[in-house]
Amino acid sequence: MLLDISRRQSISHRTHIIVVNAFYDEAILDSIGPAVTYHCVDRPTGSRNPWYWAKLLFEIMRFGPDIIHAHQISLIDILRFLRPLKVATVHDTRFEATRNIRLFSSVICISNAVRNEVLSRYPKIRRAIVIHNGVDIDAISAKKFSRGRPFRIVEVSRLVHEKKGQDLLLDAMKQLNSLMPAEEVELDFIGDGPSKPYLETRARELGIHRSIHFLGEVSRAEVYMRLPKYDLLVQPSRFEGFGLTVAEAMLAKVPVLVSDVEGPLEVVGGGLYGEVFRSEDPDDLARKIGLAISSSEEESTRMRVDRAFEFARDNFSIERTARVYIEEYNALKASSGS
Repeated sequence: MLLDISRRQSISHRTHIIVVNAFYDEAILDSIGPAVTYHCVDRPTGSRNPWYWAKLLFEIMRFGPDIIHAHQISLIDILRFLRPLKVATVHDTRFEATRNIRLFSSVICISNAVRNEVLSRYPKIRRAIVIHNGVDIDAISAKKFSRGRPFRIVEVSRLVHEKKGQDLLLDAMKQLNSLMPAEEVELDFIGDGPSKPYLETRARELGIHRSIHFLGEVSRAEVYMRLPKYDLLVQPSRFEGFGLTVAEAMLAKVPVLVSDVEGPLEVVGGGLYGEVFRSEDPDDLARKIGLAISSSEEESTRMRVDRAFEFARDNFSIERTARVYIEEYNALKASSGS
């Protein structure tokens, strides 16, 4: 979890990041430019020791920010007595509830689906706007329009099947063997998480384990390097606030197939820029994968992939995300008279 702190002199040029939890990606922090300073509280996950919260408040007061931007809504219970403007980002549709969300000057939602849920649960909050997650477009190479042999599918996310639906994808892969017995299809899971043992066992039980590969967690740069080698990205989530890996695949010109829920459906423009299957329906998922395979070399697929790239480029670039964040910060400062 990150807590972003924007400095008085120029919020567009100086930012402090406070990393609260002890587990974080050091490579990402090391890649941050000199205009951003970060501080690590190193709180063990789940710790209730008040020392870490005291350390957090000390870091904030030592810096003296204009705006505090939290990525965990419950932090408002600690931050509420501080004077700076407070902003929160809500990252999912099924977020942790707290009535004190109304104390934030602005609630930023990563999709319209998230905003709709925020407003339905807390209609009296001060302000809720949508700012999509951003992708470093220049870091992603585009796939050449050619199908590989075997047909290669990838799913990129944390292995938490109760949310991400990886078990549905395994069931669909089993059915695909009956639908298209002549096709050789392989599936890679990129990511790690508590569901890995269950998913490995499930693949063996279904008799498909030889074509299923668990590649573990890799860096974002490695994900970007691998994406163009795949023929289809599937995101079978049961619920999801956005769908960053879907946007990344679109920017890599890889066809995408998502469940018809919330954020992923929004990322693919309601189905204009990617295929959609009925959530919780492995039969429909298998059928849609089969259609993706059979149409993979058609000109209509190439044209759709190109349109998806343009849509993602125009809506999900990291530059656009940063610009809209800064615009929101400046608007909040202007309205507060600071």
